[in-house]
Amino acid sequence: MMRMRDENRQSAQTRAYWIMAFLVINMILIQKGNPNPGSRLATLAAMTESQTFCIDDYINPPLAWTNDWARRPDGHYFSNKPPGPMLIGYPVFRAVDFWITRGLQNSEARFLTRRRNLPIYNWVLSFIFQILPFAWISWKILSWLARKGYSEAALSYSAIAILFGNTASVLMNTYFGHGIAAWCLLAMAFFWIDGKFGMAGFCAGLGAVSDYGALLVLAVSLVFILKLGSSPFKAFVLGMTVPLVFGFWYFTACYGKPWLTALQFENPTYLETNGDHPLLLGMFHLRPRLSALEGLLFGSSRGLLFTQPWVLVLLAAFVLQPPAYRTANSWAMMRLSFIVSFVVLLWFNCSFNGWHGGLMIGPRYLSIIFPVFGWLAAEILDRAGPRTQLLLWLALLVSVLLSALIFSTTLYAPPEELLWNYLIRVFNFIPGPTSTLRFLFFLSVFSLAVWRTHKPKIQ
Repeated sequence: MMRMRDENRQSAQTRAYWIMAFLVINMILIQKGNPNPGSRLATLAAMTESQTFCIDDYINPPLAWTNDWARRPDGHYFSNKPPGPMLIGYPVFRAVDFWITRGLQNSEARFLTRRRNLPIYNWVLSFIFQILPFAWISWKILSWLARKGYSEAALSYSAIAILFGNTASVLMNTYFGHGIAAWCLLAMAFFWIDGKFGMAGFCAGLGAVSDYGALLVLAVSLVFILKLGSSPFKAFVLGMTVPLVFGFWYFTACYGKPWLTALQFENPTYLETNGDHPLLLGMFHLRPRLSALEGLLFGSSRGLLFTQPWVLVLLAAFVLQPPAYRTANSWAMMRLSFIVSFVVLLWFNCSFNGWHGGLMIGPRYLSIIFPVFGWLAAEILDRAGPRTQLLLWLALLVSVLLSALIFSTTLYAPPEELLWNYLIRVFNFIPGPTSTLRFLFFLSVFSLAVWRTHKPKIQ
């Protein structure tokens, strides 16, 4: 009995230290925004100032907030981003705005004050709607692993992979929307395993209206949940309907029809015209491109091999030593669902003309699924041989070092650049000791978590 209590206390300490390390790093090493979150913040400002989704006043130089917009045929402009982060963030944005713009009597003064304080809005919204929910659901996942008897090594591996070892984890303190979708899918997976399919559906729906890629994951999930029976399927559909209805309402308000989205009215800057190979909506090739596939998997700018190689090792382990899927239980169906979802996301990403994610580090459009892979990695680690375990740890170390470098420099890197080379150049270019201090702070907090989680064993 005493030994069991000691093990429970040790696993609780492991979870707590990793969650605390994640919170501290994201609260201190704040990342800068860009036109992407600026597009959402412009919509929130318009909602607050004029009770409209129209952002006509926020796209004009020299004080434009964003160039991420969609233009209706009547000439009015709207954000080209999915509406989830704007709709759920509105009450908090309005509360922060009341404090920031207090005493200002005209719209021009409020506009300039909001523009000057965009980093504050961005950080508060990111903290409340990305950092805290991600930390909470990560705690639930790690607690589940502890209850199921996974090893301390597997527990630590999942904690590091989820919180520090993937593209989504470095986007949590900037209001891109990918962060919301990532924790929503992680929460969907957890509630699925926990048998709460209504909550799983709600999280899937919220993820889908926050990142269009999550809509593909939702579609795949429906197929596998149906295999579990009609009752889970109905609960899931009912849950996902709530956020989807709000999404359809937003599209109707902006574009007149619930099935019309910003994709049909995209900024022409992001469109392509190719007479030999026509693109759907000016953005999607009719067939996936091998060059994009190579770039996403092995490319030195956006590829998994250079950003989160542990994902490739994990997928290879699933292929070479696949778990049994004959029993249609929740764990087996969830696991297979997310592996299939990855393939579907990869397929569509390879068809997208902006597969590289623009100036932001990547693979951006695959990132929403990686935290779930961090959860699945615990199973692989515990049943793998020593060589595979070593490879998994070394691959994860690469991802952690990249995260430290990103937090020390920037989230933004041109797709034509070698990612590591570019970030190292930025690291050396930043004047003064700022980048070095940020890098050392990240490694210090991370190393402290490692030391504290393993100290009892050393003693």
